Amino acid sequence: YAIEAKKMDGGEYLMLPLSLSVGKSWRVEKSDIETDYFVVAKETAELIDTKYENSFKISSKSKGIENDVTYDAEQISYYAPGIGLVKSTGDVTMSNGFKVSFTSVLEKYEK
Repeated sequence: YAIEAKKMDGGEYLMLPLSLSVGKSWRVEKSDIETDYFVVAKETAELIDTKYENSFKISSKSKGIENDVTYDAEQISYYAPGIGLVKSTGDVTMSNGFKVSFTSVLEKYEK
């Protein structure tokens, strides 16, 4: 569960359900964004110098508005068992013509 930063008193919402399985889907609706998630596969997440086997590959598609600019976003994220989010890549296209691509990877994990 998470709390929306813009509405700290708005209660929690389900961000990532437990008991993930391939084929599972869910929707998150917040005040100015809707995101649909889908568990695509269970595969190895390959980072620069590390591999995380049996990671859940999750795709997401979002539509939202920020400062009167609408946007569409697509993202692929990898969640490793016992660790969490280890890699995420995506693209955001805004109605003002601005486009952003991003990649984030787990830099270090210690038990």
